[in-house]
Amino acid sequence: MKRFYLIIFFLLFSLSAQAQMLQAVVGAGGAGCNSLVDYVGTNDQSGAPAARAKDSSWCFLFTPTCYGTLKNAYLIHANTSESTAKVCVYSDNGDSIANSSDLKLGCSSSMTTSIVEWSSQTMDGGTLTSGKVWVCLFVASGAANTWSAEKDSKTVTYYYNTSTGHYDTPPANLTSVSNSASGANHTMYVTVGE
Repeated sequence: MKRFYLIIFFLLFSLSAQAQMLQAVVGAGGAGCNSLVDYVGTNDQSGAPAARAKDSSWCFLFTPTCYGTLKNAYLIHANTSESTAKVCVYSDNGDSIANSSDLKLGCSSSMTTSIVEWSSQTMDGGTLTSGKVWVCLFVASGAANTWSAEKDSKTVTYYYNTSTGHYDTPPANLTSVSNSASGANHTMYVTVGE
């Protein structure tokens, strides 16, 4: 019987030590992001859509819900005129101004649609590590029509350029997205996971 209690004691001690190690890992951020709930961008559709010209770029600054690997981009198309676009994510150097210090982290594959829907494509890589990031809409120069971008109703400062070539060749940084304006965020987001 004494041997039985000794075995139970060691089992409980072992389980307790494993639980403490797991708690230390989780407490240190080891649990990571969950791409089902973590993202950067917005899914708010409370504003009025805007037609975004072929070959244009539109970048908006967001704080991620978690820092981890970029997974899937989601972009809503707000009419039935076919168009093509992609979403790219860039770091921000802390000044909240699109410039040469804001570096490309990753881009989605092409999204072409001719219905009102959420389009989604996998990101080609990239990891969020800290701070705010730019989420950018790049409309294809060869798109059949303008991209009808759904928007939220918040007023923010954003950066854009109306003739860029960024869809075909996303730039390494945001130097060429240099025009600023005030208006609503475009409705797009990228999920973040482990």
